[in-house]
Amino acid sequence: MKRFLLVMAVLLCGLLLIAGGAAQRSGRTTASGADILTITVPANIRISDYKDNIQTRLIEQATNTSLEFTILPSGPDFVNRLNLMVMAGGDELTDLIAASPGDAMVFQWANEGAIIPITDYYRNPAMSPHLQESIRRTGVNFIPQITSPDGEIYGFPALNLNRGNELDFKFFYYKPLLDRLGMEFPRYTHEFPALLRAVANTDLNGNGRRDEIPLVGTFRINGLDYGRWFNWLMNSFVYAGHPNLLTVYNGRVDVAYNTNEWRQGLQFIRSLFEEGLIPMETFTNDETSMRTLINQDGPTVFSFAWFTTEQMNAGNPYADHYEMPFPMIGPGGRQYIRFQPSVANIGMMISKNAVNINAALRVGDYMTTETQGHKQRYGAEGIDWIYAKDIPNIQNYMSRTPGIPISVLLFDDPGFWGGSAVHNHSWRQVGPFVRAYEGADGLAIPNDGSIPQRTLNVYRFTAMYNEQGVKPEEVIPKLIYTADEIGEVTELLTNLSNYVTTMTAAFLAGSQNINSDAAWNAYISELNNIGVRRMLTIVQRVYDRMYR
Repeated sequence: MKRFLLVMAVLLCGLLLIAGGAAQRSGRTTASGADILTITVPANIRISDYKDNIQTRLIEQATNTSLEFTILPSGPDFVNRLNLMVMAGGDELTDLIAASPGDAMVFQWANEGAIIPITDYYRNPAMSPHLQESIRRTGVNFIPQITSPDGEIYGFPALNLNRGNELDFKFFYYKPLLDRLGMEFPRYTHEFPALLRAVANTDLNGNGRRDEIPLVGTFRINGLDYGRWFNWLMNSFVYAGHPNLLTVYNGRVDVAYNTNEWRQGLQFIRSLFEEGLIPMETFTNDETSMRTLINQDGPTVFSFAWFTTEQMNAGNPYADHYEMPFPMIGPGGRQYIRFQPSVANIGMMISKNAVNINAALRVGDYMTTETQGHKQRYGAEGIDWIYAKDIPNIQNYMSRTPGIPISVLLFDDPGFWGGSAVHNHSWRQVGPFVRAYEGADGLAIPNDGSIPQRTLNVYRFTAMYNEQGVKPEEVIPKLIYTADEIGEVTELLTNLSNYVTTMTAAFLAGSQNINSDAAWNAYISELNNIGVRRMLTIVQRVYDRMYR
């Protein structure tokens, strides 16, 4: 307790000095008067030097600091090593910790007194000018997503807003066959079976055999993500986009899988299996076997769901002709695309050992600027990327996302992140950053025909999904539990997930009769026995704490 009060006193002193505008020079300084800060970062074989680094030099210059780096092994060992330090009392921690250990561990470290709250920094614009600007720039209030259950904030944000990542469940169909059939992609679910029947009875690939597959997918047995095809179809009945199949309407949290709409969706999908319009092999397909199917010569597959057709084999001559339809409208008028909003996490913390809180806050605040966010992801300005205003012959480029103005031009992003590239241009997303949607969605691409049509199709439809109102009005971005809450809710979610997955497969395969009231009522009864209501009580409490 004494240690905690001491830390709070030091923090309060630092914050008062910031608010009053006085210069704080406690702790070590360089000969030129720059404040020295120690910082822990993970090792990275692609970074030649953290200290002699373009991004480091810019941070130091802008904040009048000198950073001294402690480098620990990367991967799980990084957080494990830090956690061992915390559990040993935290005396070996550096001033700054550039880590994203997860919400639960952040709160644990805070309870151990190893990291200090900086909530007042967020509340006072004079303390956090760049952070406040980042909220205005993004149009997203991400503060609840980095606030611990005690109401305190223990670090600086890491947030990458990206529409393509948010709409990761994409459904594709082979447009030339649809044209050949003289049909349109169905607007309503009840029209869908007729299209799949037409595909099954058409020699799509012209090989004289009925080997066409109307719809193919995989069925995952771990968790409630059964496969993008399943979620895409179910979204016409009830929103099935949350990883735990949680829904929220008017602030009330529920689950999708105990509703009449879920049952209707299962009945619809089961009918497609019964007709052979979805092959039973879907239950045993994995990503490898699915990739083999959709890359067969012909092609043989009419429709499938995946992240993008860019995952198809290079040189596949059919990939450019797969397009993305709008979600179909179900019997209740529902029409959703899966939407997983970008969320903020803690990217850097100030340890209890920091003496110069003012300097540490300056570094964290500066790293939330737009240019620092670009440097974290894209590298050094002028070497790896430039702003739109600096693009020569900008008329030769277009924005990756229709409707979004060009923001930056990348010179060689695959080379920056891939291969054996080693450089000192950037921290490569270690530590805090805040990137607006425009940073990713407004990338410049050449309009000379060099971008594959399959890629342009994904960009085009991603933009349309964002504009056409098919995203649910309310979603749960993330939930931060206390230690007691997470222990109980994790067990409940695991048990519910295992049961719902087993029964979903049984209903779809026909070993359980989804049309039987007795079978459905027994399923609902078992959900209640497992504890679905108790789970929802906990989740509702956390949701209210964070978002209401």
